[in-house]
Amino acid sequence: MTNPSFTDIYTESKLLVSPSPTYPIPPLKRDSSQVQQETDSLTKRVKSSHELQAKGLHFLTQDGIKSNVHNLEVLQKSTSIIPTESDSSITLSEYLDQMTEQDIIHSIESVRSSSCLQSISMINQSLEEDYKPIENQQQKPASPPQPPHHSFLSYASPLQSQAHSQLQEKQGRYATVMTNINKADLDGELFNMIDAFKTASSPGDNGPDRHLLESLQLIAHLTNIDHLDTYDQVLAHRKRNLQLYAGLADGSSQEAIDLRANWIRSATAWLEESYIDYIDQTLKDNAQVAKPGGSLVFMVRLKAFVGVTYGKHKEGWPAILEIVNDQPAWVLLYTSLRCGQHDSALQLLQREPELFQSEPDFVQQMMEYLESDKTLSKGTQEQVVIKYQQLKSQGVDAVDPYKLALFKIVGRCELHSNQTPSIVSTTEEYLWLQLTLLKEQPGHDFHVEQYTLKELQVRVAGFGAKRFDPTGAQPWSYFKMLLATCQFEQAVSYLYKNKQTQLDAVHIGIMLAYFGLLRVPKSSRPSTDMSKFLTENKTISTFTLSRMIHQYLKSSQLPTTDQFQYLFCLAWYAKHYGYVDDSLLEQAQAFCRDWILESNDYEWFLGSFVDDQRQPGFMDQYKRLLGFEDQDSYTKAFLIPLVGEYANRGQYAKATFVCELASDYNLAMEVLFYQLSQAFQRPANHLKNDASLQHLLDFTKSTLQRYDHNQYISKLVDDRKKHTVRAMVGFVKARQLYDLEQYEQALGAAFETGVVPPMAAASYASLSPVVDQFNLLDDGIANLVPDLVLMLMTILYKLWLHYRPSLVTQPVLKDTLTKIQNSVRTLLLFASMIRVKIPSETMNKLNNLDTKMSQ
Repeated sequence: MTNPSFTDIYTESKLLVSPSPTYPIPPLKRDSSQVQQETDSLTKRVKSSHELQAKGLHFLTQDGIKSNVHNLEVLQKSTSIIPTESDSSITLSEYLDQMTEQDIIHSIESVRSSSCLQSISMINQSLEEDYKPIENQQQKPASPPQPPHHSFLSYASPLQSQAHSQLQEKQGRYATVMTNINKADLDGELFNMIDAFKTASSPGDNGPDRHLLESLQLIAHLTNIDHLDTYDQVLAHRKRNLQLYAGLADGSSQEAIDLRANWIRSATAWLEESYIDYIDQTLKDNAQVAKPGGSLVFMVRLKAFVGVTYGKHKEGWPAILEIVNDQPAWVLLYTSLRCGQHDSALQLLQREPELFQSEPDFVQQMMEYLESDKTLSKGTQEQVVIKYQQLKSQGVDAVDPYKLALFKIVGRCELHSNQTPSIVSTTEEYLWLQLTLLKEQPGHDFHVEQYTLKELQVRVAGFGAKRFDPTGAQPWSYFKMLLATCQFEQAVSYLYKNKQTQLDAVHIGIMLAYFGLLRVPKSSRPSTDMSKFLTENKTISTFTLSRMIHQYLKSSQLPTTDQFQYLFCLAWYAKHYGYVDDSLLEQAQAFCRDWILESNDYEWFLGSFVDDQRQPGFMDQYKRLLGFEDQDSYTKAFLIPLVGEYANRGQYAKATFVCELASDYNLAMEVLFYQLSQAFQRPANHLKNDASLQHLLDFTKSTLQRYDHNQYISKLVDDRKKHTVRAMVGFVKARQLYDLEQYEQALGAAFETGVVPPMAAASYASLSPVVDQFNLLDDGIANLVPDLVLMLMTILYKLWLHYRPSLVTQPVLKDTLTKIQNSVRTLLLFASMIRVKIPSETMNKLNNLDTKMSQ
């Protein structure tokens, strides 16, 4: 019979709002009896539970219902509804003023939110612009981040500043864990990085966030870290994962199938242990009612839990459950499986078979299932499937739902159906059921239907994130779903998209990478899309770990030394660890080099000299993490490329210093020659009063002098290279004097090099020794001689033009002009004798100048 109060409310509600063109609200086309019938039908289908009671109370509380009401069925309007009290002291004018003030506050907050979003957008745009140089260089990261003088957080509220400070502290604690990981790797010691991150995530007594804690526990199961007793076992575990998974293998080998089966067992075990924790917490919260008596026997505690959960102590067992000897047999058996307590399930079947008297054959069927790795014989499975269909045909209201679920599990029925048992009401329940039904391969039992991890992954992806995280503000549920279904790349990518969980996402990605559980692209060339870390196709998904680490370091304010600890992560993907190639190892090396290039503390990173004795630097301590087992490999693959980078930037002092660290003094001579030759070939008039050029000349001279005075170094340096550099110093000095129009001094500087013949008449015979000396020079300087000869010829022509008009008044100048003309012919003869071919254009210029001076 319809509640009179409801009938009155229903009738009165029709008078409140009538449909109109402005508010086209459709009328409720049901009378009160129809509404009552539908309500009764819903009541029968939706079984009461503690969870639904809690949701109902929360819903009522939001609309003014007293929260201390515990029985929703006897809810009384007179005592439960909190009446609205009006404040007669507030006038209409004051009310309007309050509303205006709220509108102003709302507008300010909207502008502030918009400004914050614009700032974040500008930061992302800046990140993208900084990262674009990587497109053109496969192994060149952008410049390392420098702590900014100001940021948009500088003007934040005290609460925002406090949150920012806490974030920085957490970053520092995580960086310390990274340092400890790398030191343990260097020492070959076992280090439980998951426990360390768990502790670092939230210091003090509060402990880590519940969702983060559950995620770390799941990762611990998937990585099997609690069962790895030595560092060698960790390396072997990583190598297996790199070879069978992260190395982009197709996954069809038996080893890869076994690996996935292990993951499935690990994820299932995590769900089962979590449920046991839930049972223990429930018993603890309801100790007075449950009265488990402190027993450690699982079945005793389970029966107490079931009694509390189904309200046996208050209202008796629900009618839908089969109760035998005052025990819900199917609930106990199902929950034993749900907790992974197979031994307890077997004992229940063996010791109390009468509990299952409604299905006597199921006892043996269940025992076969538990004792044969969850695989029934063909005949037994057919019997279970037939019985399952019979039970299902009776209707969900006529069969114990736990019995139906057990038949589905044991017989692996309706594997690809989207319908789930009625008892599956949470994400964890659904996930456990699906993982339990998985079978990667049928093996020799061809009657066993295959249901693979890949199929489950596709099904989960089909649900979409919004089913588990509708607003995008709570990403942990969907993250754990992806992680438990071994979609590691998608899981990290999804967690990283949420600003609140980015820091944890970075380090979870690093944890997975450490154990070889993160697929990364083979190519080190990153995408220009800074928002895209995940690349998916039909068979394989990859996650660009290097880009995530780069972006994290770019936005953090960690010291450079801490940033290096993150760069070493990429070196875990190396051949000597079992990966397919060394592309990421080489990228890690390149990242470290470029970080040093941008640092002013290069000596601290690379080492220094004290009393001519080399002192090790930061990189000497960590070079083995980058794959350098000895000094020779470190020098060739790390220091020498760094020399080239410094030289290309014109930082010859740093380049020379790194050459000396590498004990390659001949390379130092080549660096100085390169810098001098670049200066010599600058356009005309670019060397006038150039302080940097003078510094280069002084540095080169002092370096040559220092090498000559050190007997050890002097023996290592090729005399030919030293002679070449000294000659190049003379060339550059001559060129500088030429730009200053000090022509006679420029000639003197050039002739002092001994590379070109002096100002005098010469023959083939007299020039032969000079030509022989020239042939000893490096090809680099020899190739510059044509430009030098042209410069000298131009100087001689300018001197000739200067002295010739004065010949009439000063006959003594005739000898000077003759000397100039002889020098011109000597230069032309020299140019024809040397091994370097003078370009035709240059020869034409030389001949033209000679012709002009012969007239």
